[in-house]
Amino acid sequence: IEVKGEKNIVNQYARGYMWGTLGILYNNTFGMLPFKRISQQEMDEDMNSWLSLWDEKYQNLLAIKDSMRNTYVAGIFMTYNNDFTTSDGVTHDGLQTLKTKYNNGVIDADTYNTEVTRIFNMCDDETINAVEKNLKTLRENAFGFEVDSGKVDMAQGNKFAINLAWSGDAAWAMDMADKYNDEHYDEETEEYEEGFNPTLLKYAIPETGANIWFDGWVMPKTISEKNKIWAERFVDFLSMPENAAINMEFIGYTPVIAGDAILELVQSWYDIRFDEESEEMNDALLDDYDLVDMEDIPDLTYLEDGTYNEDIYNYAYGKDISYFFASGESNTLEEHDISEATFYISGDSYLRQFDTQYPDASLLPGLAVMADFGEQNQKIITMWEHVKNTALPLWAYILIIIAILSIIGLVIFRKVQVASIKKRRKERKKEREMRLKQLQQQQKAEKKKA
Repeated sequence: IEVKGEKNIVNQYARGYMWGTLGILYNNTFGMLPFKRISQQEMDEDMNSWLSLWDEKYQNLLAIKDSMRNTYVAGIFMTYNNDFTTSDGVTHDGLQTLKTKYNNGVIDADTYNTEVTRIFNMCDDETINAVEKNLKTLRENAFGFEVDSGKVDMAQGNKFAINLAWSGDAAWAMDMADKYNDEHYDEETEEYEEGFNPTLLKYAIPETGANIWFDGWVMPKTISEKNKIWAERFVDFLSMPENAAINMEFIGYTPVIAGDAILELVQSWYDIRFDEESEEMNDALLDDYDLVDMEDIPDLTYLEDGTYNEDIYNYAYGKDISYFFASGESNTLEEHDISEATFYISGDSYLRQFDTQYPDASLLPGLAVMADFGEQNQKIITMWEHVKNTALPLWAYILIIIAILSIIGLVIFRKVQVASIKKRRKERKKEREMRLKQLQQQQKAEKKKA
């Protein structure tokens, strides 16, 4: 992050709180998928691409964020997935090409991240117009917009199967779904209640990149000296590893704070070597699993016929997240060795809570920090208003006009009908009065003759 032309000085302006990514939360056990002939394995593969959100086979099965900045992210990754030419006639590598070059060693991690970040933060007029067009198409493919309710709907598994989500919300939704599943599971019969469809949530960071973010604490310059002291103490309190661990356990988001307490908490949650009885790590527990590379888990998750492999939990993979606990000569671990930052995870937990909270190191170069839109901010706001404007198609307007004209015609007809009835009533009344008058005159005439 660059501030006033200087890099790596963000700590002078903010203290970190939580961090994470923006990716795709999905439910490959969603009840509607079989009716659309979408298998679990197919969905796993599709969610590796941002383009899947635009795929018509997922129409009405996804919800997008009612958030200008975050949904713009998805639009950028769609717009510049392929190579593109700007208005000045210059051709640029698209995100897919950059990923291929990085995988093949043509460009290094720093160059790759620089290019992804450059594209990620493009907000010139040409880009805004292109993103707007793609987001309008996405809107037509989506179930609807949501901000905070999406994680609850995903956990319950009854509205949509895909959600653009922050990693913290994704982890929380997984926890809630697991809890909901447990409440409907009979341990005696080892089966779920009749008619209950368990929800299995996963979180994918698409292969062409994603957004990495952090929440930070800042103070206004006008703060009083007394309040400044208390604010600093508050942030210091939250930044203590043991307190950050408690906070993470409660809200589900991942603190930027590392340290021994965080390591121990994450081990107790996810590492298969953690012994629940002794509350200590026990390497002997690895003997119960077949160790494989993480890259092999997707193929092992399904059998040759595409059905889910019920024995996937017998496999385990190792994952090194030492990048989080140490960088260069800086090491946040005092009581543990950095080698202990390699975790062993069961195969059925792949793309679940642990992978959601701590992305694999191989994905980091493709993660970009979002910059401020600057002078283009108002244009982005206008674009977002256009995207959210659910204008109806022409045929709908025609039907509405026909309906309105029909109502007007019916009202006019009714008024004419009422007026006609009233007129007829008056005429009949006048006729009755004339007949009565004639009868009276006739009776008078007959009396005179008598």
